Amino acid sequence: MRAEALGLRAGLALSALLLSSPRRLGVVGDNLPVLRVAAANGRVRTPGVWEALETPLTHADTQGWDCQWAAVRRHLNSVADSLATLGT
Repeated sequence: MRAEALGLRAGLALSALLLSSPRRLGVVGDNLPVLRVAAANGRVRTPGVWEALETPLTHADTQGWDCQWAAVRRHLNSVADSLATLGT
């Protein structure tokens, strides 16, 4: 779960560099707890997850980003899941 949070943090940082204002993002992921935290609809107890996301999510919120969060079933996202597993 921490690897997924770090990937989201990197994606948000890259978006901050590449997108002009107003920033609109569509974020799709297969880790439902991380997506729920990002969308402010959940909490997580896994060490390092909130710490990885707090700063970029706060920045996105204070800058008025329009973020749409969507979940995809992990078995439908097997290639990305395999790559994420290699990165942990």
